[in-house]
Amino acid sequence: ELARGSDVFAVVVDGVAVSEALSVREDGTSAEVWVHTDPGHRRRGYATQAASAWLGSVTERRLIPFYSHERDNVASRN
Repeated sequence: ELARGSDVFAVVVDGVAVSEALSVREDGTSAEVWVHTDPGHRRRGYATQAASAWLGSVTERRLIPFYSHERDNVASRN
């Protein structure tokens, strides 16, 4: 289940948010996403679902979406 609450987009499994995406920074032109997935629920596509919902909201508001990650975070880079 995908839930939205006050600009936080979450994938909910059995009543628990297991992956969340939200804007960590925004200005009048762009928005940067922050994504977190519970370690026990990774590699199931939940982060992609949450980030895609965030992306829809950002592009709907005509902002440029921006995503960054730590260099050694291969999963996030992929």
